[in-house]
Amino acid sequence: MKDRELKDALKAYAGTPDPFRKDAFIRSVAEKEKRKRATIPAQIFVQARYIRVYAWLTAVVIVLLPLFEASVKFAPLFKVAADVMPFLAGLGVIEAMRAEAHNMAELEQTTLLSAKSAFFARMILIGAAQFAAILAAAALFSKGEAGSMLTAGINLILPHCVTNILCFVLERTKFGRENVWSCFAVAAGVFLLKLIVETTAASFTPDNSLLLLLTAVLIVIEIVEFKKTVNTEELSWN
Repeated sequence: MKDRELKDALKAYAGTPDPFRKDAFIRSVAEKEKRKRATIPAQIFVQARYIRVYAWLTAVVIVLLPLFEASVKFAPLFKVAADVMPFLAGLGVIEAMRAEAHNMAELEQTTLLSAKSAFFARMILIGAAQFAAILAAAALFSKGEAGSMLTAGINLILPHCVTNILCFVLERTKFGRENVWSCFAVAAGVFLLKLIVETTAASFTPDNSLLLLLTAVLIVIEIVEFKKTVNTEELSWN
């Protein structure tokens, strides 16, 4: 029997669960687990073990890039780091939404940590790791041709923030929740937009204070959109 035939046979044998009974079961388990309140540090500690290695390695690679800047003279590694920022942000959101990406959200609803808590903890961990990596990379790049640490940090953080904001908005839509991997499309769009802005405004150099204000505003918007997405996870089965 081929794998496909075996899969079809098992599916026919098991049948499709009644959606109302399934929903009632998930709600009953969630109601019982409400008595066991996990603290925020406990939630973060639990989820840290379930974040896949590549999510940490991508942050480490960003920190290591500046170390090769001196030896690779003709490779614009700072520009490479800035260009991959949208994809780093998109990858972080996808990892945080992993249950949705692999159609395991319903199972996650029956665990001690709700979907809201799991997403919150994973996103906090991944976001903190990526933000620390960006700061470390900015400090190391500032010793090369990237300019000051402030300039380097702004150039790295801006595309990262824009991607996160758009991904959070997308993931709150029906399409986004059913197509978590679409975050990569968002990242590609931000990357292309970044290239267009750099090409068309090559002769325009905005003041650092203006860019710093824009970065601060985007960080605030990112936090707001993150909170909205966390609340969406809480209401997903209400």
